[in-house]
Amino acid sequence: MKKRFKLKYLIAAAVNVATVAAVLFAEAVNASSIEVSARRAFEKSYSEVAAQSIGYVRKEMDIYMKQAETDAAALSGHQSMSEDEKLSTMKRLTADGAFYDLILLDANGNSLSGLRGSGVAFPESVFMRAMDGFTDISGKSRIYSGSVEYNAFSAPIYTNGEITGVLAGIVPTERLTLILTSVIFGERTDSFAVNPEGKIYMISAYYENSAFYGENIFDSFVMEEDDFFSVKNDFVTSAPVGMHKAEIGGAVRVVSYNALGIGDLIIVRIVPESVITDAISPITVRLAVFNTGFLIAAVALSVAFTVYYFRNAAVVSYYADEKEKLTSTDALTGCYAMSKFLEEAKGILRLDDYYLKNYVVSLDINKFRSINDMLGYDRGNQILKQMAEIITRDTGKNDIVTRVNDVFYFVVSCENDSRLIKTIDSVIADAEYVAPDQNLVLSIGIYGIDDRKLSVQLAMDRADIARRMVKNVSESAYAFFDDKVLTKIREEKEIEDIMDDALARDEFIPYLQPKYALRVESDMVLDADGNLGFIDFNAPGGANTAVMGAEALVRWKRNGQLVPPYKFIPLFESNGFITKLDKYIFEETCKRQKQWINRGLPIKVISVNASRVNLFKPYYIQELSDICQKYSVPTRYFEIEITETIAGDDLDILKEKIFEIKKLGFHASIDDFGSGYSSLNMLKDLPVDILKIDRGFLAEDMLKNERAYKVLEHVISLAVSLNIKTVCEGLETEGQVEILRDLGCDMAQGYYFAKPMPLDEYERLVYGKGDFNI
Repeated sequence: MKKRFKLKYLIAAAVNVATVAAVLFAEAVNASSIEVSARRAFEKSYSEVAAQSIGYVRKEMDIYMKQAETDAAALSGHQSMSEDEKLSTMKRLTADGAFYDLILLDANGNSLSGLRGSGVAFPESVFMRAMDGFTDISGKSRIYSGSVEYNAFSAPIYTNGEITGVLAGIVPTERLTLILTSVIFGERTDSFAVNPEGKIYMISAYYENSAFYGENIFDSFVMEEDDFFSVKNDFVTSAPVGMHKAEIGGAVRVVSYNALGIGDLIIVRIVPESVITDAISPITVRLAVFNTGFLIAAVALSVAFTVYYFRNAAVVSYYADEKEKLTSTDALTGCYAMSKFLEEAKGILRLDDYYLKNYVVSLDINKFRSINDMLGYDRGNQILKQMAEIITRDTGKNDIVTRVNDVFYFVVSCENDSRLIKTIDSVIADAEYVAPDQNLVLSIGIYGIDDRKLSVQLAMDRADIARRMVKNVSESAYAFFDDKVLTKIREEKEIEDIMDDALARDEFIPYLQPKYALRVESDMVLDADGNLGFIDFNAPGGANTAVMGAEALVRWKRNGQLVPPYKFIPLFESNGFITKLDKYIFEETCKRQKQWINRGLPIKVISVNASRVNLFKPYYIQELSDICQKYSVPTRYFEIEITETIAGDDLDILKEKIFEIKKLGFHASIDDFGSGYSSLNMLKDLPVDILKIDRGFLAEDMLKNERAYKVLEHVISLAVSLNIKTVCEGLETEGQVEILRDLGCDMAQGYYFAKPMPLDEYERLVYGKGDFNI
């Protein structure tokens, strides 16, 4: 009886174990299949979103294509028009349309620019394709002088059924990148428009955060040989579409591509493989939970079936939600994704509300890269989230917001400019509390919508232009886009047209502004090792002048008139021409130093400014050293001035640059010291010889303003303790001179002593007859 009883339970136990084992085995197989299915479902969802975004990109690009064709039709019969008639027509079309400029090319390829009036260089391949009857888009190129890149939408011009020329609508590449930026995984997506050979035509605005791809997208793909040739073969088909894995920049990424349907362009999107892994990981966690549940209640097959059913329903729901998020929301801030923003903005701008005016606003956090570098990307992302919350809260409930890197765009509807300014002031005020230790500075551009037919992208572009007008100010500021801005743009383009010619004609002239000794009984000289030191005026062989040296500046003399520096220096810094100009001024000054050496005259140190553009070029300092070597002038006769605010970009790189300056024998100085917020940190880390104290320290009532006096006193005292020489710029009164003497400042520069002057005048001042002691 007992044996029979034991056998009965053994059989039951065996059945239960077998049941549990079977369930666990089935669940393991099921888990594996579900994970594979989840990955496939996600990839399918990803492909669907990518295909939808292709339609959006095609639609936006098609606006430009049709605009080019419409404008080309308006110039039918252009051969019989006078130059003035052509220019008048093109200017009218440009003002009414979406293009930055229109370029007319006749059948021989001769060009006429509506914006500039003169001919410009134009890609021959695009011209030939349009002459064959195709409306097409060019790759990015520098159509005009300068560093800004443009794309051209070209269309054939028909006269009596024959192609007689080409009209090209010019669009800044930066504007088109916004179209590519909108989609899928925000800054984790690199989006490209390429031709069948893989040449990159456009890159999304998020590209700067990703690996370097070069000029051709295939140059960076490391993948299986069969996959590589599969992709290349797909690209040359009429409708390429596909998805593959590739190693790019040392990381595994997913590469997907679709034909755009305009010309032969292909849209390529690249995301880290971790994007897919991260997306399906919640499902993997769910599976682990479900496995535990099945182990506890393995015999409850009905319960398991129910859980299985709802789990798969959750997976379906999860992907539906993810798909909606991918297409409409910025994952970091919760703002609209760019595609959704543009769609909503179009609807808002079309509404004709008598009581409300629409504005497009562009807001940038200045030097945001330095915040990421100093505080880390987590803190940077937190600041972006907080800024998104502030903008959303301070604007109206029906206003919309999107983000591209650290730039926010929002559409605001309100009664008038005054009401908008109150909103902007609220945003600026609230931003002060986001990162009080970093002193966030906002640059804000505003474009008020007058023409409701205007494209959203063009409105955003004009808001960007207004924003750049206040980009370099030290406090948060805003600017409106208006006719004055358009005039300024045209003036800048006119300057860009003639800048190379002006340099070739020696219209840029080196000027020197003297620096004077404030310590009456001493003068600064170079010792045998090239170090800066002082000698006694009254000692045998002492100096006969208080002029210590000078700062090299540039003046532009055009048609007998001097062009104010503020009209061309900022422009040259932005378009890259400043590198040519600075090297030219340096070489001209070096030539004159060589003449003074040959004449046996005592040589004074001349300081030259290194702009942000030049300083971070890999070989710029070496190139200056090469110029000195060319004329056999020791580098110790020159001082490289670095603006203090550059340190906010990357202090480690700046430190390396100063070591390079010193290694090559130049002296190094910090210009505008005290104008930023990292001054003390810089003194700790940077091995400079001279501090050039910002004129902002010179309060008009220095003797009455005890706080200003104390700050200046401690700055000079700190420099002395670090064996750093000091020079103060901007001196205009005798009282300022006396205060700086009492505080122990070494040198001064300003209109109280001398204005900037040509080289010959400086030579007469320093080396001519007469006593120039203070």
